[in-house]
Formats: sequence, structure tokens, C-alpha cells
Amino acid sequence: MKNRLFSIENLSTKEIAEKRIKALLSPHASENVHIRVKEIMTQIRPAGYRSVAYSLYHLNQMSLLSHIEVPVLVICGELDIVTPIKESEAIHEKLINSRLVIIPDGGHLCYQENPRKFNSSILEFLNGIE
Repeated sequence: MKNRLFSIENLSTKEIAEKRIKALLSPHASENVHIRVKEIMTQIRPAGYRSVAYSLYHLNQMSLLSHIEVPVLVICGELDIVTPIKESEAIHEKLINSRLVIIPDGGHLCYQENPRKFNSSILEFLNGIE
């Protein structure tokens, strides 16, 4: 949290993007994905980013997960270091009706790195809901 707040207060959005991208993408991400994610990250608004950082740090809603009755798909990149598999598994286990999908070789932004697998996982999940 301190590192993220320091970055928000002292770095440009381009510098924040260059720093954060290492945590968001796996080593397998293509150069095109790196470029696209950097473009997206440079568009952040520092005030919004700060607000999200505070929320994520201070908010724990794990106790609410067992009250969700609708089907839930939990997707995690195999190499995600922001929300590692163990954390995604913990979320999955607390949910009553969930499915966990691990995207091979993917990082936190696995939907950018492997959109075909990500999208096909969502379609398969949705097609299985009755």
C-alpha cells in the first residue's frame, strides 16, 4: 500500500505503468500486450487509483461470499502475483456455487494475455448455467 501511494504521489502515470506492469503480466506476455497494457495504465487518474488502493487494502468481504447464491466464475492467471491462485482458491471455496478456472501461463491480466482461453472459459461457464 505504501509503495502504491508513493507512486501515485510522486510518479507520472507513465512511470506508474512501467512499474506496475511487472506485477500485472506474466513473463509470457507478448510485446503487443505489454504495449497495450502500458497504454491503458497511462490513462489512470491518480485520485481514482488512490481510492481503489485504499479500498482494496481496507476492505475484506470474504464473510459475504458464502451468501452469494448465483453461479460465480472465478478466473485466475497461473502466474498471477497480485491475486495468486491460493487467494482465488480461497474465494472459490467460500462461494456456494462457483467454478475456478486457471489460465495457464497467465498473470493478473490473463484476459489480455490469453483472451481466447479467458473468453472461452466464460462462454463455457455461461452455457453450463441452467
